[in-house]
Amino acid sequence: MAQRVSKIYLLVTFPAVYGAIGATLGAHTARIKFVDADLKPATGQRVLDVGCGPGALFPYLPQVDYTGVDLNPLHIAAAQKQFGDKGRFLTIDAASDLPGEPGSYDLVFALAILHHIDDAQARPLVANMLRLVKDGGRVVTFDSVRLPNQNPIARLLNALDSGLNIRTAEGYVSLAAGLDADIETRIYRDRMRIPFDHFRMTLVKRPAAMTGGA
Repeated sequence: MAQRVSKIYLLVTFPAVYGAIGATLGAHTARIKFVDADLKPATGQRVLDVGCGPGALFPYLPQVDYTGVDLNPLHIAAAQKQFGDKGRFLTIDAASDLPGEPGSYDLVFALAILHHIDDAQARPLVANMLRLVKDGGRVVTFDSVRLPNQNPIARLLNALDSGLNIRTAEGYVSLAAGLDADIETRIYRDRMRIPFDHFRMTLVKRPAAMTGGA
C-alpha cells in the first residue's frame, strides 16, 4: 500500500484511536448518510465491506449477510470481539485477495481504501470487486478527492492524509475504465464537521446479455 507509515500515522491502526478520530470529525452522522444515501443496502443482501476497519459501519447496516475484510489484524480482532458471530471478519490484503466466487454478493463497498493504493493495485481491486457482485449488483467506493479551487483546509488535510494516492474525480473513474458497468459519481462537501471533500463512485454490473457474454 502507498501510504505514510511513520509513528504518528501508525496510531490510527489502533481501534481506539481510529474510533476517537472518527467521533471528533462527525463520523456517526457521516456513516448514517453513507449507508442511507450511497450504499442503500436491503435486508437479507450479501454484503462485502472491503477495508472494514474495526467494523465501524456494521452497526449502521440493516440485517444483511455481512463479510468484512481488513489488512489490520488489530481491527479485525476488535470487530470480532464487539460483533461476535453477527458477521464474518477476515484479515485479508484486499489489494491481492478477496473472498467469494464470482457473483457472490449483492453489494461490495470500499470506504476510504482507493486513495491508499496506487493505480497498479487499485485497477485490479476495482475489477475484482465488480467480479464478485451479481448482475445488477453494485460496487461503491468513497474516498478523499482533489478538486479545482479546493477549500484550503480540505487541501491541507489531503496533503496530510496517510494515503498517498488521493486522486481527482477523473482519476478515480479511470480505475474502472473498460469494465462492464454503468458508472455513477457524486462529490460531497458536507460529510464532515470541517471543510472536506469526498468522491463517491458507484458501479452497477451489467447483465451478461448486455455485454455479449454467454
